[in-house]
Parts: sequence; C-alpha cells; structure tokens
Amino acid sequence: MKFINALLFTLFLSVFSFSLYSIEQQLIVIRHGEAGNNVEKVYNSNPENPNYKPFNLTDSGIRAITKTAKDLLAKGFSNNNIAAVFVSPLPRTRQTADILVKQGLVSKDKIIIDKRLTELNAGDLEGKPTFPEWKSSFAKDYHAESEQQVKNRVKEFYDSILRQYPTGNIIVVTHALASQDLIELVTHQVVKLNPGDAKEIPLRQLQLNKF
Repeated sequence: MKFINALLFTLFLSVFSFSLYSIEQQLIVIRHGEAGNNVEKVYNSNPENPNYKPFNLTDSGIRAITKTAKDLLAKGFSNNNIAAVFVSPLPRTRQTADILVKQGLVSKDKIIIDKRLTELNAGDLEGKPTFPEWKSSFAKDYHAESEQQVKNRVKEFYDSILRQYPTGNIIVVTHALASQDLIELVTHQVVKLNPGDAKEIPLRQLQLNKF
C-alpha cells in the first residue's frame, strides 16, 4: 500500500509540474489591429515593391489592440512573465506592438522584429485589390510567395523559439495567414483570427509534423 501511495504521489507531482510548466509557458498569437489596407482591401506586403505604400492602424484597430492588451493584463500576463515579443516588420504590426508597450503589458526592450512573421509576399499583386481567396497558382502567375513558403518560414520560426526560450511566455504579432499557420502548427486546428484578435495556446504541444 505504501508503494502504491508513493507511486500515486509521484504521478500527481509529475502532472502538477507539467501543468505549471504549461501555465508558465504560453504562446500568445496576435493578429495586428485593423489597418488601412484592410479597409481598402488591397495587398500590402513588400516595402521593396514600387507599388507598396505604408498603411497605419485605423482608430478601430487601435481600440481593438488596446482592449486586447488590457484583457491579457487582466489574465495575469505581464512584463514579468513575458520573455519576448516577436513582431513582423510591417508598420501595422510594429504599431500593434507599440500599443502593447504603451498599455504596460511589455517593455520595449523585449520587442524583436522577425521577417519570418511578415505578410505573404503578394508579388505583382502588391497594392492591387485582394481576391476572395489566395490560389496556389498565384505564386507562379504573379511572382508571389506560395502558402507553403509561408508555412515553412513559420515553422522555422517556431522551432527556433522552442530552442531559445525554455521558460517564459512568448507573444507573436503577425498577419492573417502567418497567425493561422502558427496556431495550426501547434494545435493542429485551423483558427482564423480577425484583426486585433489574440489566441493563447500552450507553447509546447505534441508535434505531428503536419507541415
């Protein structure tokens, strides 16, 4: 009986420790707030393209991200337990991260710009009206990035943060497709975030190598 009790106690400690580890390490995926390109419904992805123009967050986008930051603070996330904030280099994601700083969720020194989180490169479609959906043929037809290329760089990013951050929560500020790919990679579920939305998931989950 003593052996069984000891075994059960050890099992309880293991489960409890794993639970604490999961709580301590969350991945918070945030899609940038609504920006001008969302309102105008145009592709906006590559600052090096001659048809690119910078778009800022709208007033609605600013309000949404402000609320998201306050909600995360209310859930107990803070600069003390957030290890890093990885951000796409485009203006709308940078501005989103700046609001997180302004609201006191994180300090500016934890902001890390990472090109692997940027928008799908629209190629020759830069600055032009968006299609209802991105077709696989567009990559070749318009010299654009393929959806698989986005998946590959998102996976490379995810693998790197697993190695670099054994503890602490991680925030990722990115775009529609990259956020969807990252969440699916970790949870094996398709979740589409609206502008300004945040999704909290355990950073470390069973990997099925789906990508």
